[in-house]
Amino acid sequence: ADHGESLYDHHKLLHGDAYWDTVVNVPLVMRVPGLDGRAEIYDQLVSHVDLMPTLLELVGAVTPADIDGRSMVPLLTGESDEVRDMALVEGGVAKQTARVLKGAVVAPPYMLVRQDRGCDGPPGLDPPRQPGDPGLFLYHLDEDPGQFTNIARQNMPLVEALLGRWQSFRDARAKEATQLELDPAFIAELKANGYNFE
Repeated sequence: ADHGESLYDHHKLLHGDAYWDTVVNVPLVMRVPGLDGRAEIYDQLVSHVDLMPTLLELVGAVTPADIDGRSMVPLLTGESDEVRDMALVEGGVAKQTARVLKGAVVAPPYMLVRQDRGCDGPPGLDPPRQPGDPGLFLYHLDEDPGQFTNIARQNMPLVEALLGRWQSFRDARAKEATQLELDPAFIAELKANGYNFE
C-alpha cells in the first residue's frame, strides 16, 4: 500500500493531507523464496524508499550509492535488529505552496506531525504558530497510539531536534535537486484523479 486511510478517527475520512499514523503506517507483506529468516511479523520502522535497495539486493544487483533507502535483507535474515531509526513523510494530494511544509517525522517511539488538523485532545497543548502555518503535534506512540494528546509544548527540545533532522535532510537533498519536467498527458491524468502536480 502507498498509504492508509482515516476512518473518521480525528473527524477525518480517507487520507487527504493528514499524517496520522493510521494514514502513513502501511502494511508490507514479503515472501522471499530461499531466504533464511524468521517467518513473523516485524514492527521495525521501514520506509517505502527501502523497497528498491531490498529488491536489488535480493536479485543480486548493485544498489546505487546515492539513494536514501536501506536494504531490509539484514533484518529479514536476522543479521540486524533495525533498518532505520527515523522516517520522513512528505507530500499530499495538492500542490505544496505553503511557507512551511506539512509532513511527519517518525522516530519511534515518537511521531512529530506538522499539519493543519489538530489532535482533538485537551485544548491549549499546541505550541504557538504563525498565522497560516501548520500546527506541530508530537505523540508518544507507545503511550498514545491513537494520537489524541499533543505533547509537543512540554517537549520542545525534542520537537526542535526532530525538525532539525528533517531540515538537514531537506537541505542536503536541495543541493542535488533538479526540476522534473512531466509529460503533459501525465499531468492531465494526475489532475483527472484529483492530484495537482503542476
